[in-house]
Amino acid sequence: EDFKNISISENFSHNEWNIIDVNVTHTDVEYLCCPGDYYPNSVFTITLQRNPTKYTVVIIMTLFITIGDFIVLLLPSDNYRRTFILVFVPLTLIWLQIYIATKIPVIEYSTLMEKILFGCFIINIFNAFESGIIFVLIKKLKSKLELNTKEVKNNLLTNISLINYIFVDYYEKNTVNKKIEYIKNFDNFYRVFMILFFAGYIGSLV
Repeated sequence: EDFKNISISENFSHNEWNIIDVNVTHTDVEYLCCPGDYYPNSVFTITLQRNPTKYTVVIIMTLFITIGDFIVLLLPSDNYRRTFILVFVPLTLIWLQIYIATKIPVIEYSTLMEKILFGCFIINIFNAFESGIIFVLIKKLKSKLELNTKEVKNNLLTNISLINYIFVDYYEKNTVNKKIEYIKNFDNFYRVFMILFFAGYIGSLV
């Protein structure tokens, strides 16, 4: 028989757990050793639910940090501040992971919070790497263009070759500018792809 005769004090509260249900199952058991004698057996069942407030806050913080990461990613690709900021964003997520690791039990399967944390961390790492690589490539191309322009101008002063100056200067600028344009187009494609991927990933989890 099931009995609902367990009372919970109104003053009882716990930061991590909420009591959802309590019941007692009572049976009289006759053992083989003692035929005709019945021994009472009571099973107390308490159903608990973990308080999700702390974990919900961590998930929301992770999502907003990643959204902020994408906002920074919208800065011009040749702006060094973009890479500088994006490098430090994954460190914030690492701190969140370390903080929450001491609050959750160790289980064999991944929880929703862990999937969101890990997914956002990987996205932020990719954004930081992509931004750094793009910045270095554009910086090298611009430095090469400035060096070639300076060299051509020096040759112009020594050789007084206007046709050579115009041709080489135009060729170098046109070639380098096209490469920079290709890199920036790739950067724009990457931004759109990662934003859509992030939205799809979070949508599939939620």
